[in-house]
Amino acid sequence: MSEQQRQNVFFDPTPERRHRHLAAPPTDDEIRLSLSENNARCDLNRIIVSTANEGNIRTLRRFLFTMYKRFNRSPRGCSFGIYCPPGQGKTFIVKRFAETAGLPFVFVQSTMLDSTYMLFELMQEACVKAGTPLVPMKTKHADYTAPPMLVFFDEAHTLNRTLMKGGLLNAMEPDDAFMVCKFPGTKGQQFIVDCKDVGWIAATTERGDLFDAFESRLPTPIEWVPASEAELPVIVKAGLDAKVKAKECPFAPTLDVCELICKYQKVPRLAIHGFGVKVIQQKDFMPSDTWEEACKTVANDIGLDEWGMTTRQVAIMSALGQRPIAEGRLPEVARCRINQVKRFELPGLMNYYNGGPFVVSVTGRGMCISRAGLAELDKRRIPHKGERITAEYFESKR
Repeated sequence: MSEQQRQNVFFDPTPERRHRHLAAPPTDDEIRLSLSENNARCDLNRIIVSTANEGNIRTLRRFLFTMYKRFNRSPRGCSFGIYCPPGQGKTFIVKRFAETAGLPFVFVQSTMLDSTYMLFELMQEACVKAGTPLVPMKTKHADYTAPPMLVFFDEAHTLNRTLMKGGLLNAMEPDDAFMVCKFPGTKGQQFIVDCKDVGWIAATTERGDLFDAFESRLPTPIEWVPASEAELPVIVKAGLDAKVKAKECPFAPTLDVCELICKYQKVPRLAIHGFGVKVIQQKDFMPSDTWEEACKTVANDIGLDEWGMTTRQVAIMSALGQRPIAEGRLPEVARCRINQVKRFELPGLMNYYNGGPFVVSVTGRGMCISRAGLAELDKRRIPHKGERITAEYFESKR
């Protein structure tokens, strides 16, 4: 007789309580209480949520409520995609969701995934860690049956399309849910994994960057709104407090200091890891510095102005304040290669948050400054040619 696949069981699912060693099924009210935003032990509540994201967090709570009502917390029917600009905490949100679910969690670096067999190995690793290793268990349609788990594709737009068409899409399809895998080697045998109890999660910046057939397997899109000025310092403080706890920083700043840090960096990941840590190190190195002096020193050292723009971004804005410029000519202005401009300078200028976009692409004109961009130049007392060179002006003349 083949070994039976194990799974975590959270309560006795039988109406007559045949498994007395298991907990009794929780009531709906008990589940609601455990997932309540007032429950400090609920990992989901570690996410700092703005008013704009209240609907998104309710979606996650509804998924968890549905899963908690199932004896094995199967995430079937609870797959979703989460979309947000870089550095806003997509991975953090997904990890807190997984911790609250209490299921095996498979973290997939999408660029590294080259086969369904590799995914199977990652699933096996997560299941072993959870005490429910995958074992061969022959059924009518499959050789393995995956226990309830969550599979998370980070930077999902980089997934190999051949891989998706070669087995991943079938595994993610609710009406199919079987993943065909092939053992390594030219003559490797195939085996099939039943994935009906797998929840699929994907994160990327733009939903439109995903392969259509892949995106359609994620029926719930969560468009996470970037942190506003109100919650950003709170997020940064929580992140720096965690670094102190992990002994990566000598001490934590106050919320007032975090507000100061956020004037220079408005992306949570950069404010915490790229700027905030350096400010704490500077303050530790030079205790006589005020926090404001420490921030200015670090900003100067890494090439940021007092409003958080890089020297190259200011150069691009200054040039566009005089005339539109083709994107391919921007490296001459920024004095760097085109890849630097596209990957690191333009995204921050073209994002639709924190007052942006400051720079817009206009058909037939190239890159143009926006009215918001002119306001940024005014803030820096940089001269420009006014309304007649803005993207809004050119668009109004079409």
